[in-house]
Amino acid sequence: MLTLIDRFISEESGAVSLDWIVLTAVIAGTALSVVGTVSGGIDDVALETSDQLREQVVRQSFGSDLCAGGLDGVRMREAESAAARGDEPIDPDTWFATYSASLSDADLLRDYARMADGRPGGTWSRNDTIRGLMACDIVLRGLD
Repeated sequence: MLTLIDRFISEESGAVSLDWIVLTAVIAGTALSVVGTVSGGIDDVALETSDQLREQVVRQSFGSDLCAGGLDGVRMREAESAAARGDEPIDPDTWFATYSASLSDADLLRDYARMADGRPGGTWSRNDTIRGLMACDIVLRGLD
């Protein structure tokens, strides 16, 4: 029995296999620990990016995807309409910072529905501008 143990200890043909098994186990363990450590950070970055994109007018240049003619379209139509009426156009940035900021999501949806129900036909009016800005705000808030 002692000779078998001596022969087993002195045998070197299986040593390389044992080295590779240990090396592979260490690499696999390191990979699992890296994935476990990094995955939480990746989730945080993805959520931050999503929140930042949601706050921006990403689709404003894509026309009707955002609101009637896009935010630039609403701005242009209001400028033309205000020039025809002879008064100052509504500034969308000021509107978003003041009036829109004071509305809850439910109030915004209610006011938009109320304005959409009483929509007159014909030329572009100040109400059309406000309704367009509300439509943009609904999309910006993710309520569409």
